[in-house]
Amino acid sequence: MATLFFLWLIFSLSFFMIELAGITLFFFISFALGSVCAAIATLFVSLWFQVVIFFVASISAFVIMRFIFNPNHYAKRVTNIDVLPGKKAVIVKNIISGLMGQAKVRGEIWAARAISDDIILEGAVVEVIRVEGCHIIVKTFDK
Repeated sequence: MATLFFLWLIFSLSFFMIELAGITLFFFISFALGSVCAAIATLFVSLWFQVVIFFVASISAFVIMRFIFNPNHYAKRVTNIDVLPGKKAVIVKNIISGLMGQAKVRGEIWAARAISDDIILEGAVVEVIRVEGCHIIVKTFDK
Protein backbone atom coordinates (compact mmCIF):
# COMPACT_ATOMS: atom_id res chain seq x y z
CA MET A 1 0.00 0.00 0.00
CA ALA A 2 2.80 2.43 0.85
CA THR A 3 4.57 1.43 -2.35
CA LEU A 4 1.56 2.41 -4.46
CA PHE A 5 1.26 5.68 -2.56
CA PHE A 6 4.84 6.66 -3.39
CA LEU A 7 4.51 5.37 -6.95
CA TRP A 8 1.55 7.70 -7.55
CA LEU A 9 3.52 10.58 -6.02
CA ILE A 10 6.45 9.84 -8.34
CA PHE A 11 4.03 9.90 -11.29
CA SER A 12 2.68 13.19 -10.04
CA LEU A 13 6.13 14.72 -9.73
CA SER A 14 7.05 13.43 -13.19
CA PHE A 15 3.98 14.98 -14.81
CA PHE A 16 4.62 18.23 -12.96
CA MET A 17 8.22 18.34 -14.23
CA ILE A 18 7.06 17.67 -17.81
CA GLU A 19 4.61 20.57 -17.45
CA LEU A 20 7.39 22.85 -16.25
CA ALA A 21 9.68 21.77 -19.10
CA GLY A 22 7.41 23.03 -21.86
CA ILE A 23 4.40 25.08 -22.76
CA THR A 24 1.59 22.54 -22.69
CA LEU A 25 -1.18 24.80 -21.38
CA PHE A 26 -2.21 22.81 -18.30
CA PHE A 27 -2.17 19.44 -20.03
CA PHE A 28 0.33 17.49 -17.93
CA ILE A 29 -0.50 19.30 -14.70
CA SER A 30 -3.94 17.72 -14.98
CA PHE A 31 -2.30 14.30 -14.85
CA ALA A 32 -0.19 15.45 -11.91
CA LEU A 33 -3.34 16.38 -9.99
CA GLY A 34 -4.94 13.08 -10.99
CA SER A 35 -1.90 11.23 -9.64
CA VAL A 36 -2.16 13.06 -6.31
CA CYS A 37 -5.84 12.07 -6.06
CA ALA A 38 -4.94 8.46 -6.86
CA ALA A 39 -2.18 8.57 -4.21
CA ILE A 40 -4.72 9.68 -1.61
CA ALA A 41 -7.07 6.95 -2.82
CA THR A 42 -4.46 4.25 -2.03
CA LEU A 43 -5.47 4.65 1.62
CA PHE A 44 -9.07 3.63 0.88
CA VAL A 45 -9.58 1.64 -2.34
CA SER A 46 -8.03 -1.05 -4.54
CA LEU A 47 -5.71 -0.51 -7.52
CA TRP A 48 -8.50 -0.59 -10.13
CA PHE A 49 -10.42 2.15 -8.36
CA GLN A 50 -7.21 4.15 -8.05
CA VAL A 51 -6.76 4.01 -11.82
CA VAL A 52 -10.37 5.11 -12.33
CA ILE A 53 -9.89 7.96 -9.84
CA PHE A 54 -6.70 8.95 -11.66
CA PHE A 55 -8.48 9.25 -15.02
CA VAL A 56 -11.60 10.95 -13.64
CA ALA A 57 -9.56 13.47 -11.65
CA SER A 58 -7.21 14.13 -14.58
CA ILE A 59 -10.03 14.76 -17.04
CA SER A 60 -11.90 16.91 -14.52
CA ALA A 61 -8.80 18.98 -13.79
CA PHE A 62 -8.13 19.43 -17.50
CA VAL A 63 -11.70 20.61 -18.18
CA ILE A 64 -11.68 22.98 -15.20
CA MET A 65 -8.34 24.52 -16.07
CA ARG A 66 -8.98 24.72 -19.79
CA PHE A 67 -12.49 26.12 -19.82
CA ILE A 68 -12.86 27.96 -16.52
CA PHE A 69 -9.43 29.54 -16.10
CA ASN A 70 -9.26 30.50 -19.79
CA PRO A 71 -12.84 31.27 -20.90
CA ASN A 72 -11.81 33.84 -23.53
CA HIS A 73 -9.84 31.26 -25.49
CA TYR A 74 -13.05 29.95 -27.02
CA ALA A 75 -14.99 33.23 -27.24
CA LYS A 76 -15.95 34.58 -30.64
CA ARG A 77 -13.71 37.43 -31.65
CA VAL A 78 -15.43 40.49 -33.06
CA THR A 79 -13.73 42.14 -36.03
CA ASN A 80 -14.45 45.29 -37.99
CA ILE A 81 -16.41 43.24 -40.54
CA ASP A 82 -18.81 42.02 -37.83
CA VAL A 83 -19.99 45.56 -37.08
CA LEU A 84 -20.74 46.59 -40.68
CA PRO A 85 -24.27 45.12 -41.03
CA GLY A 86 -26.80 47.79 -40.15
CA LYS A 87 -24.42 50.71 -40.78
CA LYS A 88 -25.14 53.50 -43.24
CA ALA A 89 -23.04 53.80 -46.38
CA VAL A 90 -22.76 56.37 -49.14
CA ILE A 91 -22.55 55.17 -52.74
CA VAL A 92 -19.41 56.56 -54.44
CA LYS A 93 -19.76 54.62 -57.71
CA ASN A 94 -23.14 53.73 -59.23
CA ILE A 95 -24.49 50.25 -58.57
CA ILE A 96 -26.19 49.01 -61.73
CA SER A 97 -28.32 45.86 -61.64
CA GLY A 98 -26.08 42.82 -61.79
CA LEU A 99 -22.86 44.87 -61.55
CA MET A 100 -20.84 46.05 -58.61
CA GLY A 101 -20.38 49.61 -57.53
CA GLN A 102 -18.58 51.12 -54.57
CA ALA A 103 -19.77 52.38 -51.21
CA LYS A 104 -18.04 54.26 -48.42
CA VAL A 105 -18.68 52.81 -44.97
CA ARG A 106 -17.04 54.22 -41.83
CA GLY A 107 -14.35 55.90 -43.96
CA GLU A 108 -13.51 52.79 -45.99
CA ILE A 109 -14.46 52.16 -49.60
CA TRP A 110 -15.95 48.73 -50.27
CA ALA A 111 -17.08 46.99 -53.42
CA ALA A 112 -20.87 46.90 -53.17
CA ARG A 113 -23.82 45.08 -54.70
CA ALA A 114 -27.52 45.80 -54.30
CA ILE A 115 -29.63 43.16 -52.58
CA SER A 116 -32.14 43.43 -55.43
CA ASP A 117 -31.71 44.40 -59.08
CA ASP A 118 -32.13 48.09 -58.26
CA ILE A 119 -30.00 50.84 -59.73
CA ILE A 120 -28.47 52.92 -56.95
CA LEU A 121 -26.90 56.20 -57.99
CA GLU A 122 -23.83 57.92 -56.63
CA GLY A 123 -24.48 59.92 -53.46
CA ALA A 124 -27.37 57.75 -52.26
CA VAL A 125 -27.38 56.67 -48.62
CA VAL A 126 -27.89 52.94 -48.19
CA GLU A 127 -27.84 50.36 -45.41
CA VAL A 128 -25.32 47.52 -45.26
CA ILE A 129 -27.16 44.19 -45.06
CA ARG A 130 -24.22 41.76 -44.88
CA VAL A 131 -20.63 41.17 -45.91
CA GLU A 132 -19.92 38.49 -48.52
CA GLY A 133 -16.25 37.86 -49.08
CA CYS A 134 -14.65 41.21 -49.87
CA HIS A 135 -17.79 43.13 -50.82
CA ILE A 136 -20.91 44.35 -49.09
CA ILE A 137 -24.55 43.82 -49.89
CA VAL A 138 -26.62 46.99 -49.51
CA LYS A 139 -30.22 48.13 -49.81
CA THR A 140 -31.83 51.51 -50.09
CA PHE A 141 -33.75 52.88 -47.14
CA ASP A 142 -37.50 52.41 -47.39
CA LYS A 143 -39.25 55.76 -47.26
